[in-house]
Amino acid sequence: MKSKFLEPIKKQEIRKTIDDFTEGVYCHSRSVGEKVIPMHYHENKYQLMYTEGKCVRIYYQLKEEVRTLFVPARHFAWVPRGVFHSVEANHSDFVMTSIFYINVLEGEFYNNVGVYAANNLLIELLNYVQDWDGIVLRNDEKKYSALWTIMCILADSYSRRLPIELPVAKHDRLQQILNFLQDQLNEQINIGMIANKFGFSERSLQRLFQTELNLSYAHYLKTLRVVRAIELLSSTDLSINEIAYKVGYESFPTFSNTFLDVVGVRPKVYRK
Repeated sequence: MKSKFLEPIKKQEIRKTIDDFTEGVYCHSRSVGEKVIPMHYHENKYQLMYTEGKCVRIYYQLKEEVRTLFVPARHFAWVPRGVFHSVEANHSDFVMTSIFYINVLEGEFYNNVGVYAANNLLIELLNYVQDWDGIVLRNDEKKYSALWTIMCILADSYSRRLPIELPVAKHDRLQQILNFLQDQLNEQINIGMIANKFGFSERSLQRLFQTELNLSYAHYLKTLRVVRAIELLSSTDLSINEIAYKVGYESFPTFSNTFLDVVGVRPKVYRK
């Protein structure tokens, strides 16, 4: 796919088209070229998002709470209509394929925000439609059938939902710490070191994690390491031992048991 960066006026035109079209399916892929897509929603469209490359984060609002979902390589996100959401990456120039549906099948899958592992068939279909741009109507039978097939097989991924969801820090200093942790996952980073680096006592930092995130420091760090491991399992040929080391585990059994605890399967099974 050729890199496609959009001027602000073009982005506005695309957004209006997505909001206004009343028949068919809208398909669009582009190099985003920015780290943040601001909070927005689509009143009457369901959205499939698939990104290539590094992990991105989706923030979405559920009632009064903002939550975070991580989308590693070879995974996709599903956002039902009317849900406020934004996208953030720790890198720019990532390619995102979005498909917007007016109508979907019945089922629990289609009415819930989630991140799922994409099987090989789905990835092949998403690559097949990646260069399409704009509304595809029913009379374009070849293209419409491909896009409708993608929507129909999404629910097959329901059993491979990624059960990793983290709250967002409202405290600026805590967010700086979270960003630091994400960049240092291959290091042995204990809470005493982090507290000293950012000017907290160990006890006050523990309290801040629990108050702001409703999670302990250890639980948050464990989850971040598993997210990074999923990304490496999905997008590299590194051995599982190498991945364990890269995400901060010196013991393979500890890594494997932690992965099982968070994801529900061991890393070897997840990679299949």
